[in-house]
Amino acid sequence: LSTLMPWITNGDRISGKLWVDLLLSGRGSTSALEGSLKIQKGFYEIAEFGTCIGNIQGDFKAKGSRLIIHSLQATDGTRRTNKHGQLTGQGFIDLKEPLNPLLAISLYLNDFQVAASDSFFARAEGTISLKGYREQAKVEGTVTLNPAGLLLEEINPTPTIPTIKLSGQDLEKTKPKLEEGELKIFPIALKLKTPKRFMIQGFGLDSLWEGEMEVVNYLSDTQLVGKVH
Repeated sequence: LSTLMPWITNGDRISGKLWVDLLLSGRGSTSALEGSLKIQKGFYEIAEFGTCIGNIQGDFKAKGSRLIIHSLQATDGTRRTNKHGQLTGQGFIDLKEPLNPLLAISLYLNDFQVAASDSFFARAEGTISLKGYREQAKVEGTVTLNPAGLLLEEINPTPTIPTIKLSGQDLEKTKPKLEEGELKIFPIALKLKTPKRFMIQGFGLDSLWEGEMEVVNYLSDTQLVGKVH
């Protein structure tokens, strides 16, 4: 899986072994898949949140137009003296329309470390589902963060600096070009619950909070709404 690294541009890391034994027969809409796909000793790190998904073991069976998750399990990749957090999954991907696959996947978290960055850490329990077609498959579920911690950091926004373009003897003031926006993939509506083990520190705060929040918008551009008290 490490051969995929050149296509990962956000600093994430991936490794592991992938075995593919698939047979495609038939033509057009009558084509069918048979065989299996296995992942062993997989590892994925989400750099932005410090999330490490390790010991990924996956067994997928192909039947007809569907790639079925026969088994999927992983640990949170942390080096703790006690038992690792667990992630398991089930579901399928329907490839009846290869360019518009249907996703129906559920992931189950058990004391899983979902974030371990310098400013935010959290362990989680709950269920996350991914259902729908291709990049419009919706991420939903309810997850309890317990414990969790947030370090408030001072934000110093950098003002937009205008550029100066020389054209002969004239000076033309131009605005910097805007970068193209990220693709809006996987709409999300994920409910978060935080019992009284949500530590917030910084700017004179050092206290435990609780609340209910929701992660909304798109997985590629998430927003957090709700309240803590």
